[in-house]
Parts: sequence; C-alpha cells; structure tokens
Amino acid sequence: MSVSTTLTDFVVDKIQGLSSVEVCVPYESLQYSGYPAVSVSLPTLDGEFSSTAENSRIFGFSINIFFPLGKDVETPKTMPREQYADRVVATVIDDIIDAFDTDFTAANLGLPSTYTVKYIEAADGRPFYINLENGEHRGAEITLRFYTERTVV
Repeated sequence: MSVSTTLTDFVVDKIQGLSSVEVCVPYESLQYSGYPAVSVSLPTLDGEFSSTAENSRIFGFSINIFFPLGKDVETPKTMPREQYADRVVATVIDDIIDAFDTDFTAANLGLPSTYTVKYIEAADGRPFYINLENGEHRGAEITLRFYTERTVV
C-alpha cells in the first residue's frame, strides 16, 4: 500500500473513532449518509532535500467537516439552527485536533521501512458555508500535515 493511502487510512480511522463524528470518508462528496460528516482529501505533498541519504516529505491533508442547516435538522428549542450547527462543528474541530495532538508521531502505521513520521504539525482550520446536494451546510476545514523522512540510500 502507498504511503499516501496508509496515512489517509490512519486519519480516517482516527476520526471515525470519535464519538462526535457520524461518518468519515476518504474522499470528497456532495452528499453524506450521516452528520456530522467528515471527508479526508488526497494529500498534498511537499518534498525537500534533507541530506545525501534522506529526503523530507510533508503529506498535507484537508479534513472537511459538514453539518446541514436545513429545516429538517432537529435542534434544541433554546437556540437557532445556525448556532447549533456552529456548536456541533466546533465540537468536532476540538475532538479532531485533540486526537492528533495526543498522537503526534503516528507510530506503528506499517509504512515502508524507508519512511519515518517525525511528527504531525498542530492543525490549522477555518470555518465555511457550502451548498451540497441536500442543501446549505456549516463546515470547517482542518489542515493536518505529516512531516516524514525517507531514507533514499
């Protein structure tokens, strides 16, 4: 299995294990089977010469959280639908960043022996609104970057 696929599976499995997430998938979609939903995109890749024996590689993942704003979403009577959606998305953001803050080396992933995860960078994020097939959603994008070293000699 490729390094990108192994890291993607690790990210998806860790997020799917969170109680605040209904569904997490390793692709971008226009519709999800449950909410809050999370998608994990193909990683970006930044490579850099490190030494004559090693190259540094950074695998960056865009993690998107979605929660619908439609009238069919059951919300507490004490707050507007938009406020409830913000709170749900904020909870998922916190849970995701906390999960990776406590496992910042991603040890024992089964990567090829030439790869070592040095660390996972603290996540960045930004909120957004988006229209998907079933209506408007509140969401957030989290950027997660894996810093690795690959032995080439």
